[in-house]
Amino acid sequence: MAVYYVLLAVILAAGIAAFEWKPSRAAQIAFYVVSFGFMWFLSTFRFGLGFDYFSYRFMFESIQELSFGQILLSSEYRLYLGFALLLKVVSLFTHSYIFLCGVFAAITLGCFFIAVRRFSKVPWLSVFAYQALSLFYCSMNLIRQAMVFSILLFCLPFLKKGRFLPYLGIVLLASTIHISALVMIPVFFFARLRVTPVSLGAVCGIFLAGFLFLEPLIRLAARFVPLVASYIGTSYLNGGSYKYAIFPVLFALAAIALRNQLHQKDPANDIYINLCLYCALAYIAVVKVFMMERFGMMFSIYICFLIAEMAELFPARLGRAAPSEQAAPAAPEAPAAPDGQKKRGLSTLAKRWCVILPFLIGALLVNQYYLSVGGHKARPYGTVFNEEWVQLQIDNYSFEPGNTGWKRWKFF
Repeated sequence: MAVYYVLLAVILAAGIAAFEWKPSRAAQIAFYVVSFGFMWFLSTFRFGLGFDYFSYRFMFESIQELSFGQILLSSEYRLYLGFALLLKVVSLFTHSYIFLCGVFAAITLGCFFIAVRRFSKVPWLSVFAYQALSLFYCSMNLIRQAMVFSILLFCLPFLKKGRFLPYLGIVLLASTIHISALVMIPVFFFARLRVTPVSLGAVCGIFLAGFLFLEPLIRLAARFVPLVASYIGTSYLNGGSYKYAIFPVLFALAAIALRNQLHQKDPANDIYINLCLYCALAYIAVVKVFMMERFGMMFSIYICFLIAEMAELFPARLGRAAPSEQAAPAAPEAPAAPDGQKKRGLSTLAKRWCVILPFLIGALLVNQYYLSVGGHKARPYGTVFNEEWVQLQIDNYSFEPGNTGWKRWKFF
């Protein structure tokens, strides 16, 4: 577990140095390289982490024996054809599962970091949120879903501009990896609404109606969607802890409180606020049906971008004045105020960190909670280079005694 806190410390220290203290292009490039490289290494060379770690290994083995034609015609891979084809393409070059994990990490983390570089106003804060809010742990467990979350970030420009066709194209492409991406089709029409008391009331009213009849609705959906049907009778239809909802709800409330300032800065910020509201509502629904956590994770990735917009409402930096203060012409001195009537208020820099610090603390608490409950089976961390750890995981997974075939999976 300590390695994750080392990663958070590296992101925090390198990010503040590169973006807050004395921003420079070289330092920012170093930040991207170090943080991406650290995450990629942890994800690629892990062993046994993630509840689905071995499931994907067996899927990779089975696809190696099939031709492209057999994959295209198979009903087994119909719901995630794009992902199956990806596995087949990788198998043409190598049968190493470790190499495949590296490909998964490169796609998921690569798409996220590209989106951060393009869309985030405070990149280090977005990357910190990605790990601390458990999205990085999710990428090592729910591999297909996490890949979809990152790919869907490229919908943002089209969502902001109201261009439905290219938006739909990306959603359909992502749905060939995991069908849950299709949820983003109706989101296009609702997320672009201006955040007002009326819209908030309507969304919360619809959610309340759905929440009251959530279980019957899921059973109805199971009759038409095989993926939903596979969860019937499992623990995923049981209720989860209310603790999952605390941070998303508090963050959504903070964003709603700042909605006017955020809209004035950029009307497209209403999209982020709406998406983060959907995240909070999905996590509230987890109390009744744990399966809704999957949708909460899908929307939680947009917290990484909204917190950056909230921080940039106060664009000061530790090593320099705010842009508005730098560019302001010299004004004539005002007459001194009488005693007891001096101007009060926080500086722009203080206001900025009044936004950032509570978020950092809250995100760290989320991180600790997920690790403490074994979320995404991300701890204890073990690598393919640790012989004892590898053998322990194999034994715990009840493989046949003496199976030496696993040794070939340890290295490229």
